[in-house]
Amino acid sequence: MKKGLQENVWLTQIIVAVGYMLAYLAMRPFSDAQWTLTSGLRVACLLLMPYRFWPALVAGEIFPLAWWNHREGMDLGWIWLAVASIPPIALGMPIVWWCRKRLALFPSRRLVNIGALLQCLLLLSLIWAFISYLLYLTAKPLQPVEDVAPAVGTIMYFLGNYLGMITILPWALLARLEQWQAPWRFKLKQLLVNRMARDIFLVVLPSMGGLLALSCVDQGGVGKVARAAMLLPVVWLTLRYGWRASVLGSTFVVTCLCVLFVCKPDEDMMQVQAYVVIVVTCLYALGAYISTQSNQKEGVATYVLQAQQAAKNSLNFGERRLEQASRAMESLLGVLEVEQLNVSEKLRHVASDTERRAYDRQASLLQQRIYRLAESMYPSAWRQGGLQAALRDSIGRVLREAGLTYNFRVTGQRSEILSISMQAAIYRVACAAVVCTSSDLTCAAVDVVMREGSTQGHRWVMLRVDGVLSELAIARNISLAGERERVAPKLGADALDFRELRNLIRLFDGELRIREEKDGVRVTALLFESAQRVKKGTLALTHPLWVS
Repeated sequence: MKKGLQENVWLTQIIVAVGYMLAYLAMRPFSDAQWTLTSGLRVACLLLMPYRFWPALVAGEIFPLAWWNHREGMDLGWIWLAVASIPPIALGMPIVWWCRKRLALFPSRRLVNIGALLQCLLLLSLIWAFISYLLYLTAKPLQPVEDVAPAVGTIMYFLGNYLGMITILPWALLARLEQWQAPWRFKLKQLLVNRMARDIFLVVLPSMGGLLALSCVDQGGVGKVARAAMLLPVVWLTLRYGWRASVLGSTFVVTCLCVLFVCKPDEDMMQVQAYVVIVVTCLYALGAYISTQSNQKEGVATYVLQAQQAAKNSLNFGERRLEQASRAMESLLGVLEVEQLNVSEKLRHVASDTERRAYDRQASLLQQRIYRLAESMYPSAWRQGGLQAALRDSIGRVLREAGLTYNFRVTGQRSEILSISMQAAIYRVACAAVVCTSSDLTCAAVDVVMREGSTQGHRWVMLRVDGVLSELAIARNISLAGERERVAPKLGADALDFRELRNLIRLFDGELRIREEKDGVRVTALLFESAQRVKKGTLALTHPLWVS
């Protein structure tokens, strides 16, 4: 079994080597000094393949490299042929290993460190450019061409390697980050409805095609402007979608510009290449920052939504506890009433009528206090008839005991489909608003209107509390000052001010408005109950250049 496993390992190595060799042979005819596509193939394989396949990559490059050099470069001498057959992929392995291990090129399976990636590409381009120019010097005595300055030659090879890398590597990175578990029909459907893909096919590619045609027709000033303008669609795409748009759009730009020029150490070609390299590198960084900010914004929104949902759950839990406590107090009232009758019956034989009546009065006051406390915590009308009954009966009874006129009406749909936390917020807001408007000495009546509705699947409730002010009600309110002072404790709203009330309403994405007029005060609250799903996970703030 161990032998079979070993044979499978060797078979895998052979398959990787043959696959890389075929890919190299297919790409080599289109690769030259100004656009080294083979460098893009090398760096893509080094970055995405496990370390155990690296020896197979070296072996897979030796044979096609030697064959190609023997076919195309026999006139350059055996020394050049031997040196040129050394696989450059082996020289780039230490750099790629250092970037993957030390610079955290891939912090996780779904993240790419764009900063480390750009450093890796720059270092590999520089090393391979230096090696390419050394090969040029090795073949120089046999070449009947003009000499190329060392700086010009190194820069030309550097730009060609870098452009070849950014042409091939983005597709390999996106393939690595893509999830391939879904069926191909589903992936195709996703591609057709993807906004970035739509913009690429409908805006970026047609505009680049037009500018490319214009550059081919006019080689003068208009052509130069058209070549420079090819980057504008990519910039627009990057600003809209982030780093994926930057790497894909840059591939199209590099392809268009490299097709326009013939491979020679020309100053105009090198200027265009340097311009493209600088702009593309900046677009990579800009796209990474945009994507990271977008991810962090989504993370913050998710975190806020989770906190909002947790606060609603806490409100719901608190209301349940208040309901249980209110029920327990009501049960206690029955026990107290029975005990009061028993004690009163026993006092009939040992105490005078005056003492017995005083005890009955105190026991009755105690029962009333317990009842009011139970009602202030969670009114019985709410438990028995729902939210509308609590708003109509519980609040109405308290205000009528204080000598105020109270009117309540409901418009729109019924409130039973609202969540418990939403109903609790509506009732607490109504109680606090009623306490605020009725505290004025000139308040004669309180009108409460509740309107419900639904907009685009989002439930909303509008609550309006109008306090009617009249100077004729001052004398009556003064005479009932004791009852008016007990309005807030009876409704359980003596601990809420408008700042806390606004915070409660914002928990439901709502808004509170207060408008004071000469003959009244109006408090309007709007609350929303959206059917949003909270995403799982926590807020994770990553490095500004880590993208997924």
